[in-house]
Parts: sequence; C-alpha cells; structure tokens
Amino acid sequence: MQSLKGFYSRMYKKTKPSKIIFLGYYGYDDLYAALITANLLKINTIDFQHGPQTNVHMAFSNWSKVPNNGFNTMPKEFWNWDAISKANIDAWANKIEGVCAKVVGQPYISYWMNYQENRANSNDEKTIVYSMQTSPLELFTPKLINIIKKSNVKWVLRLHPRDDTRIETIYKFLINHGISKNTVLQSAVEKPLPLVLSNSLLHVTNYSGCTIEAKMMGIATLLIHKVGLEMFSAYVDNKYVYFLDQNNDDFELSFFDLFERTKRETNNLENTEIFYPI
Repeated sequence: MQSLKGFYSRMYKKTKPSKIIFLGYYGYDDLYAALITANLLKINTIDFQHGPQTNVHMAFSNWSKVPNNGFNTMPKEFWNWDAISKANIDAWANKIEGVCAKVVGQPYISYWMNYQENRANSNDEKTIVYSMQTSPLELFTPKLINIIKKSNVKWVLRLHPRDDTRIETIYKFLINHGISKNTVLQSAVEKPLPLVLSNSLLHVTNYSGCTIEAKMMGIATLLIHKVGLEMFSAYVDNKYVYFLDQNNDDFELSFFDLFERTKRETNNLENTEIFYPI
C-alpha cells in the first residue's frame, strides 16, 4: 500500500481532482491507498452507496470507538440511497469532525421513474421477481419450491451480479424440482432492474439490497429469510416491505394471501430529482 500512495500522490497532483468518489471504499489495498493519499492532500473523499448501509453492515455501522478526526482510511462523505442508511452512518459519524452522510437517492431508479417512456414500455407479462443471493440453490427451500409450483404467474429468478454458480447447474436444479416451466432465469445484466421490477406484482428475496430499489418504485417486497428481517428490520412497514417466516406452518397460505393483497394495491410515487454525482 505504501508504494501505491506514491502513485496516487503523483496522479492527484497532475489531475487536480476536487473530489474522489468510491463505489465501496473498503476491502482493497489500492482503494485504501487512494483514500489515504486524497485525505492527506485535503481532497474530498466520498463513498457512493451501492446498496443498503444497514445496521448489520460492519463497514458502515456500529463503530464504537472513533478518533475525533476520523480514520485516514475512511471517506469524509457518505452518499446514501435512503434516510435509513444515512441514520445508521450518522449514529457514529456525527461524532467525527468533518465527516457527514447525505441522502442522494439511487440515480438510475430516479432516472427511470422520471421518464414516462420507460414506464410506457413496461408492459410485459406480469411476474413475481425473486432476487437471489450469491449461493442461490442453498436458499431454495421445499416450501419456496412448492409455492413456485402453485403460483399462477411466472417467477423471474434474477441472479446476483457476483453469482458464480454454473447456469447449467441452476437449470438442472429447476428441472429436477419441477419448476422450470414456472420460472425464467435471468442474469443481472440481461435486463435493467427497474424494467424487471416495473413488470412485477411482487418482489421476493431472502436479503437482497434490491429491497430498497423496489421500495423506491412502489413495489412491495417480501423477505423470506431471518437474515433479511435482521438487515431490513427498520424497513418492514407492511406496505412496501413485509416478512414471512418460512418455519411457520401457515407460510404458504400467508404467502398467497399477501400476494393477492399486494397485487391489487397501486403505490403511485411522484417523480424524484435525478442526482448527478459528477
């Protein structure tokens, strides 16, 4: 990391940036070197949220001991999608001089919602969208499989961007469990997320950050894993975000009852300002 600091110092002095924006400031030596050098040179450093900063995210929450001037490996600003993420950061960042959190929204969702032609083109078959995790097959419980079998609408199984499960393995799983005809397997880059959500009657996930994006679009999300409840406990409002425990005997009945209720409800959201980070 020390050798990288010299590189970034020369680069910053030559390019003279007014701010440095990171999409996730943590986890790599080159990012830390870029942060440390920018902070030393008094260049504004910003982490631009790429997902929820919930109460269980160790990089953004529950910092119990922080120096008054903060850590030199952390940004000075945190740009968040929503107010709950901001509040989780504020809980510790407010104690640090020169560090702040802001709500800027999710620019692409805002862009999508502001252009009527995008909404007008959202006229495909209505579906249930299931946002999967990085190890998706481990989370296909018998109860979930049974619900997919009994559903009268298609399920879009949207892969996580970092999922490295072989597609052939997932297809074989769907065929073996008799749900291949009820599902459409979709990569994270095949179609824009706002388009997929806009054609959905319900968004289902274990604990995907797409929960926030669905909420921004007025699409109800059902969390079906206890980790999802832990992560998004502040979001559960029984309007945009719900939780059902798969361990309950009436899980299937409760699912279809919730599905019938949510698909009849229309949550009309006003256009939001599009944030331009540059």
